[in-house]
Amino acid sequence: MPSNPLRLVIAADMRVARIKSAWDEFDQFLKRQSAVEIAATDFGTGLDYAATLADLVVVLGGDGAILRACRQMGMHQRPIPANFGSTSPRFRTAIIVSSNI
Repeated sequence: MPSNPLRLVIAADMRVARIKSAWDEFDQFLKRQSAVEIAATDFGTGLDYAATLADLVVVLGGDGAILRACRQMGMHQRPIPANFGSTSPRFRTAIIVSSNI
């Protein structure tokens, strides 16, 4: 693994079938990325963001999930780069992880 991998927090409500399915695919993708490390996960149980060292928070879900993650971060905000909400596929945003980050 590179000396400074991109450290991610993954936030997702695993009780939602489409979110669980998206996570299963995304997890496999992330495992193939040498420049990425999962620092922590929040699968609906809450996370102490103050105690978590991360560069980005990836939220699998819609606007409500993003707002929930922002609220949980409180004073320890981190960038959230994508929305995998329930809008039509042409409006969905994808994350491209590059080793050049």
